[in-house]
Order: sequence, then structure tokens, then C-alpha cells
Amino acid sequence: MYKIKAIKGNQANGVFYSGMMWVKDIVNEDLCIVERLKQEDFADASPQRTLDSTAVGRIAKDIIKADVGKTGQNGGLATPTAILLSCDQELEYDEQKKELIIPDGVVLSIMDGQHRVNGWKVALDKEQDNESLQNSTIAVTIIPAISPANKLWQFWGCNYLAKKPTQDQSLNLLAHAWKVNIIGAFIPTAAEKKAEKREEVFNVVDFVQRINKSDASVWKNHILMEGEKSERTDNKTKMRAMVDVLRKYVFTEHSVNTAEYLWQSYWRVLKKLVQGAYPNSALFKSTGCEIFNVVYEPFMNTFTTEYGRDFTEANMEKLWTDIFSELGGEGLAFISVPEFWQSGIGVGEHKLENYSSRQPRAELIKSVLKTIKKHAEQLQPNE
Repeated sequence: MYKIKAIKGNQANGVFYSGMMWVKDIVNEDLCIVERLKQEDFADASPQRTLDSTAVGRIAKDIIKADVGKTGQNGGLATPTAILLSCDQELEYDEQKKELIIPDGVVLSIMDGQHRVNGWKVALDKEQDNESLQNSTIAVTIIPAISPANKLWQFWGCNYLAKKPTQDQSLNLLAHAWKVNIIGAFIPTAAEKKAEKREEVFNVVDFVQRINKSDASVWKNHILMEGEKSERTDNKTKMRAMVDVLRKYVFTEHSVNTAEYLWQSYWRVLKKLVQGAYPNSALFKSTGCEIFNVVYEPFMNTFTTEYGRDFTEANMEKLWTDIFSELGGEGLAFISVPEFWQSGIGVGEHKLENYSSRQPRAELIKSVLKTIKKHAEQLQPNE
């Protein structure tokens, strides 16, 4: 007989119990198992996932590393969420003692949490002398007298109906965790690896959040942040797209702090030339964001060749005006076509030479890069 301190809950389709179990008991296969639903119960295969040994190993490492009662870079709760268990039989519950009684011979089926349970099992095997781990408890929810069909439905509800965080939500969460120095609580196993790359990502996320709010930023309110809804007419780029293109093409050799003022000047000039003359050009949508961030570094290299380190917006404007005038014979007229920015396809006479409507953005980027390179070559002294 096994007893659990638990509280009783009621829902429309029956009762359930929530309580705590010793981890060393929940990893005991005489008491708890991952039940694979049999072929005779359902025509399809078991709804349970195949055990992912890599995930189990990662969870075990996190459990061993986490220090109970600590938070921050090297601590935090390892597996605070409840394990969902069930059994075929009705269970006795003592209302006075608040105890759930599991008779001998009754085996609980793990419907949600098999990787966490197996992670704990590996951790306990590796750390047999670790008293705090050996005496750990974990939250459980137990559903008694459940049919195979309801087990399938519960598994489906836990694993397939749950909505994963969006990429923007994950970026915002991890960037904040990094800023307040608790990133190890979220990804403790990764805390020792790829630190520079992760710091780079969070720096750019922080930069994107700032430029979307700052009154001094040309990109203010032009980034679609997590939770915001957009209309087709909005002149905005999604946060994740902005972070990706900045990391890949802009903040490559310069730190965010030293590059920011140049990048802001660069975009102020583009806004003046493109959106100033053509207010409906949708410059800040994803196409404009990608094109002009991809060519940022080649443009700045050409700029220093022509103007040295005289980083004035007037000089940037002169260079962009020259490049636009040389661009495929169409120049500024082409990139100002509103239909291009909205649909990604050039219209009418505003098509580049060898322009492909199947890859309009790539073709335009290629043409701008080619024009910048040609302009730079013209600046080189003749030998």
C-alpha cells in the first residue's frame, strides 16, 4: 500500500488528485510506468513519444546542477511542473487525513512527464550519495479509473493542444533573463557553451527593443513586437526577422554600441531619399529591412573608400544618390514602387535587367551589391 498526501479535485468528467511524491518512488517501475497503449486498444500506434535519450540526458544534467533554494546563473528549480499519472482502478481517498491510498499491485501510468521521470532516474543513479537529490519530491496529478480512450485524449491535450511560445516570446524571455543574470536558470546546460554567441543574440534583441521605442530612432514603431497585431498596410518588420538580419549582416565586426550611431544615420538617409520622396514606399517592411541591412556593410566599406571616416549624413546621402542613379538604369524610381514593397514584385517598367519575379528580393539585393561594388571599383586609383 502506498499513501500520498493529496487534495481532491472535481471536474465534469470525474475526480483527480494533486499531491507530492518522493522522486525515488516515482522512478520505481513497480509503482509508475510509461504505459504504451496496446494495438488492440487502438488501431494506431501508441500516442506516447519514443523516449529521447538526448532530452533525458539534458534533464538529468540540469537536475544534478540545480541547487535547491538557489536562483541565478547556477541554480533554479529543475522540474517544478507536475507529472500526470493515471490508473485503471478507482482509488480510496481519506478525507480526514487528506491521503490518497494506492493499493498493492496498482501501477500508475505516466501520461505526461516520461522524459522528466527518466531524467530524475538517471540523476539519482549518478548521484547516489547526494542526499538532497535522493530526498527530492515532485508534484503529481493522478486521474483514477480512466479508460484507454481517455488516456489518449489526456495525452493529446497535454502534448498537442498546448501552444508553444513564439520565437519572439522566446527571444524576449531569454534576453530579459540574460540582462538580469538568471539565464542559467533557463538553460543551465548551455550556460557553459556558446556564451559569446548567446550574448550576441541578446545584445541585438535589446538593441531592437530600444530602437522601436526611442524617439531618436528612425525605426521607432516600425518593428512588430510580440503580441502586436498588424495590418497589411502597416510599415513594419517582425522582431525575429529584424534580429536575424542585424546579426547576420550588420553587427558582424562592430559591437552594437559602436555601430548604432552609424546604422541610425544610414537609415535616416534612406528614409529621406526613399520614403521622403515616396511616402507610400513601405521602406520598413521586411523587404526593405532585408535589402538595406544586407548591403549595409558593403555600403559602409565603399563609403570609407570615398569619404574616409567623415561619417556625415550628407556624405551618405551623396553616395546613396550616386548608387541609386547607377542601379540597373532605373535607380530610385524602382525601389520607390509601393507595389514592390507590399508584394515583393516589381511592376510595369520598373523591372531590373534580368529581373526574376520568382526571386525579386534576391535579385534586387544582387543588383544593389553589384552596383555598390562597381562604384567602389571606380574609386580605386588607376595603376
